[in-house]
Amino acid sequence: MFETKCTQAIMDYIDKTDPDKDGFYYAMDFQKSSRFGVREVEASVHHLVEEKLLRQPFKGRPDIIMPTIYGMKYSEFRSYRRKHFFKYSVLCPIVVTILTEIVIHVLGW
Repeated sequence: MFETKCTQAIMDYIDKTDPDKDGFYYAMDFQKSSRFGVREVEASVHHLVEEKLLRQPFKGRPDIIMPTIYGMKYSEFRSYRRKHFFKYSVLCPIVVTILTEIVIHVLGW
């Protein structure tokens, strides 16, 4: 998932702000309280809908959004992705390199 500052700010806004009485959030309320432009917010909402973190319950009103189950647990999901990246992209190559060096030196190749 590609993350911009605007998409991250939208998800943080949803995490920290209570929805209205029907459980909806309004993208333009976020836009008014942030430094992002209307087009950037619209593009970010569209991206988050494609990533299945948000959904738009009404076809005629793209500014009304609801978080999906993944969107509601976004901070946990982001933390999991960071741990997964660290484990498989950083730690695993280091361990493989160390084990390879040990095998090479023990066998004397």
